[in-house]
Amino acid sequence: MEILRDKEIVVEVINYLQDPLSKNEITKLLNVLKMRPIEIVRHKELAWIESGLDENSPDCDVVNILATHPHLMERPIIYSENAGVVGRPVTNLIDFLDNEPI
Repeated sequence: MEILRDKEIVVEVINYLQDPLSKNEITKLLNVLKMRPIEIVRHKELAWIESGLDENSPDCDVVNILATHPHLMERPIIYSENAGVVGRPVTNLIDFLDNEPI
């Protein structure tokens, strides 16, 4: 947030831990990010480990667990209408802001 404020970029914050995204919203977000669901999973979380899912699991199964357990999603995720990025490491965000018109 500090980087966004420093660049005077106004953002809408969606706290998906408090207000989880639907499966459809996750899918739309993934389309903007141009990523597969597995790429935004926090793999060290207990819910992920206990799920039995892995890198080879079907995308729909990963989206289902992300919708059920939103804390499994990487954060922050920053996106505009046509592009987005997972903000960790912070260099991802800096590169995105330097190269993507917002």
